[in-house]
Amino acid sequence: MDRKRFLLKKRIKYMITLFVVFLLMLIIFDIIVFSVTRNALYEECDGQMREAEVHILEEPDTAISNFLNGKSIVYYDNGSNYVISYKIFLLLRDDTGELLNADYLRFFDYMLRLHFSEKNIGKFITEKVERNSEFLFYRTYTVKAQNTKGATYYVQLATDTTDIELSLAIIRRVLTICTVAAMALVLAGGWYLSRSLVSGVVEAWEKQDEFISYASHEIRSPLAVIHSSLELLLEAPGVKIIDRSDLILNSLRESNRLRKMTSNLLEMVRL
Repeated sequence: MDRKRFLLKKRIKYMITLFVVFLLMLIIFDIIVFSVTRNALYEECDGQMREAEVHILEEPDTAISNFLNGKSIVYYDNGSNYVISYKIFLLLRDDTGELLNADYLRFFDYMLRLHFSEKNIGKFITEKVERNSEFLFYRTYTVKAQNTKGATYYVQLATDTTDIELSLAIIRRVLTICTVAAMALVLAGGWYLSRSLVSGVVEAWEKQDEFISYASHEIRSPLAVIHSSLELLLEAPGVKIIDRSDLILNSLRESNRLRKMTSNLLEMVRL
């Protein structure tokens, strides 16, 4: 494989690896930041709904009776009462899910389109509702209550959280922009760092070329001596060995040198 092409593929591989690692880290960071912020913004709202649930389940009779009459108050036998936050709307439903206090919500008819399901009991749900060609966000929490007669009712608590959702949309947009900008910097930095990462490979190749050049030179010398000695021996095939012993000794000496070099190379490979 061409070295330039190989190095380019390595640099691209390192850059992509760095990009993926940082992208995962930033995504996890964004999710954590967004979740913590969302929980903080909804903390007061959710706390009021859970508090209302406790009082409703403690005195279901008076709570259901008041809700049917459009009141958001829970009376206790000891004369005290609990007033649910004015920001929370109450949608009282029977065991079939039919709305029982729709008359008191006639000025907020868009709330009648809020989704209801028994599967959402005890869960916080945020949904979008259309009002006069604009959309509002409502946070709902459904409570299942039974009066002393055994009748089952569903109290759907709902409050407007449009401002919170708009704030979350801004935070989401800012996190997205920052993540995209950060990943662009990571790409540029990754391409620069990849040069340092492949520098070791380039250095190794240079050392390898230097070693091959040196080894080739060292091997060529004894081979040249052996080759010339054999040619001189062939010029006088009838001459006695004793008369040409110097050529034979040169060949033996250079072949021993080659053998040692080969052994050293094999030892280097083993190490």
